Amino acid sequence: MGKVIGFPQSPLAPFLGRWVLDPLSVSRNKAVKHALGEEGLKKLWGLASMEERAAYLAGDAELAARYASLRRTGNDSHLVVSPQTLTFMRPQMGVVEAKTSVFPVLRVSEEGRKAVVHTVNGPERGNHAIAYVLRFSKGWLLVSERYFGRAAQLFPRSPVHRYFAAE
Repeated sequence: MGKVIGFPQSPLAPFLGRWVLDPLSVSRNKAVKHALGEEGLKKLWGLASMEERAAYLAGDAELAARYASLRRTGNDSHLVVSPQTLTFMRPQMGVVEAKTSVFPVLRVSEEGRKAVVHTVNGPERGNHAIAYVLRFSKGWLLVSERYFGRAAQLFPRSPVHRYFAAE
């Protein structure tokens, strides 16, 4: 019997698939606080998953109506994680055109429970080395950018965006 070669699982494996951007993640600012109310936003933000959010909203008709109007005006952005690429898709919103950004996966490293996807951004942004940090928190996929070199000194720290699994 010959030797069996085993390959370790990629740190990217748990994150593979299609993810939908949480509408509250995009803008936890005055507009969302105004739409949901400060307490409503705080409660919805603290829930562990979209399933918990749906269950909570089923019991609060007023907040559910405000959240539904926010979902209609919010975007329906997606992230598709594959072993070869990270693809961010943003639909058209008003005068802002739809955009799809594809980043090649050059290398994946682990930092504790985080997967760091090393890539380069496109020529429209100067072909700088960047990385996307992916991790789970409760039922959410949290994604942020990490900059390197001069870009790390020039740009502020990236916001963290929350995604939920597409059905």
